[in-house]
Amino acid sequence: MGVISLEKSIRECYISPMKPCTKCGEEKPFDAFGVERRLSSGRQPHCRDCATKYRKRYRRERPHVHRKSNKGNYERNHPRVRARHSAWWKANKEKGREYGLRKQREKPEITARASRKWRVNNQDRVHEFNLARRARKVNAPGSGVNATDIRSVMDESLGICAYCNERKPLTVDHIEPLARGGAHDPSNLAAACSSCNSSKKTKPLIVWLAKGRRAA
Repeated sequence: MGVISLEKSIRECYISPMKPCTKCGEEKPFDAFGVERRLSSGRQPHCRDCATKYRKRYRRERPHVHRKSNKGNYERNHPRVRARHSAWWKANKEKGREYGLRKQREKPEITARASRKWRVNNQDRVHEFNLARRARKVNAPGSGVNATDIRSVMDESLGICAYCNERKPLTVDHIEPLARGGAHDPSNLAAACSSCNSSKKTKPLIVWLAKGRRAA
């Protein structure tokens, strides 16, 4: 913006603090208009209320365009945005925790829906958290397990249970139970179906196999 335009904007703000909106036609204060440095007035031609209504109508009438635009922005900026968010959370853990708790209290249905969606899309992370919680309860030894380790175990199993050799939906099991001193470590993990995992529980593997797996 040139010097003359800047002086004109300052003069208009102080001498003529009202500005007509090109959409609704109402006279409104300059603060009711968004900043637009490319214009001589320094403000957008339409007010913030009209701009908000237009954006909402646009998203409602053209959802596919809006989703495509959001997806493109996410793909272009994902690493940078993730890095910025991660840095903020590390520097503001208490503030972030307070914000999360407040959001849960104020909008429980939204947070519950978001939580369910996240769990569906991040099954390995859910397994990671559950296994880590169980390991902490018994103070289990080991180097720990992350989502990458769990995904590796699942991929190597080819969808087949390590105990019954049947193709079923799989879970992650500690071969040597944590309750009996087993390590919370990738080398102590196996992909097992829910039936075998529930039947084995905290039994030593050899004892459980000797008793006939599910019949035990």
